[in-house]
Amino acid sequence: MKTAKQQRMRFRVLLCSGFAAAFVVGVGTYATAAMADRQYTGCLRNGQISALAVGTSPSAACAATAVQISWSETGPAGAPGPQGATGPRGAVGPRGPEGPVEAVNAIYANVPEVLTVQVGFDLQKVSFTTTNPGRLLVTKQVKASVKCDTGSVYFFATVDGVPVRGSAVSDQSRETSNIDQTRYMILNGVTSKTIAAGTHTLGVGAMCPSGRWTASSTSSVYSGTAMVVGSGK
Repeated sequence: MKTAKQQRMRFRVLLCSGFAAAFVVGVGTYATAAMADRQYTGCLRNGQISALAVGTSPSAACAATAVQISWSETGPAGAPGPQGATGPRGAVGPRGPEGPVEAVNAIYANVPEVLTVQVGFDLQKVSFTTTNPGRLLVTKQVKASVKCDTGSVYFFATVDGVPVRGSAVSDQSRETSNIDQTRYMILNGVTSKTIAAGTHTLGVGAMCPSGRWTASSTSSVYSGTAMVVGSGK
């Protein structure tokens, strides 16, 4: 009969072989146990492990000549490894969707709600082409003069003959002035509705809200600009 001290010494010698045998004995039943952090318990005798079970108890009581042993699958955490090298720069991602654009006109209170082209300046018409539909921010420079029989005159930009109300400029000095004294103006505003993609005409119009025009004059043809700034209603 071996003493308890001799059994403990034999346990230390056979422990490593016992761990290896545990996975051989239980390969059919416990193959998936390595996927989780679990505790294993069994009976060690003569270098062999029997009654292996997952948990803190063997599947059967250990014989008097065997030693009950337990171990966990996960050992203590190791020291952190060294910093890895910086990886290569990734490819540029796809362009995100275009954000919303809001375009509004700050309109002078006295501008008529509805503008009518009473005087059109064919000399000032210029063409432009857009590739996307949307509301347009237009700018047109002009030197022109209109004489009204009463009241003031309003000048404004037009797109395809439709007045851009936000571009309206009042010129009260033209009521009785010399018609040959043209005034330099910059007309800019945003169309109230969406303009389809394609070729369009940017022009200049004038209106005498309180009467009728009696004379008009224009000179120095200028170019203009049009920018698609967002969809309209």
